[in-house]
Amino acid sequence: MNNRKELEANYLEETDWKALKDVTECLKPFYFCTLDLQGKAKQARHRAIWEALPVMEGILGHLEDLKATIPALNKHLCKVVINSWAKLQEYY
Repeated sequence: MNNRKELEANYLEETDWKALKDVTECLKPFYFCTLDLQGKAKQARHRAIWEALPVMEGILGHLEDLKATIPALNKHLCKVVINSWAKLQEYY
């Protein structure tokens, strides 16, 4: 805490750390889906659209759960989740 004045605007408050934790939790399923859908098949038998569609459905479900569980206090995150859900609905 001695160098707080030096850090000024770059200093993260407790609420900032909470927001980062919330975002991290929201993004975890996206991370794991990305790993699962990486095209590593040697004979091109995997990573086709039939594998992506269930993932999209899972992500939609995740976003729907987030819409219901994210506290209204985090208005920015709520808006991001709602917009993400709407955009994915367009493609699914």
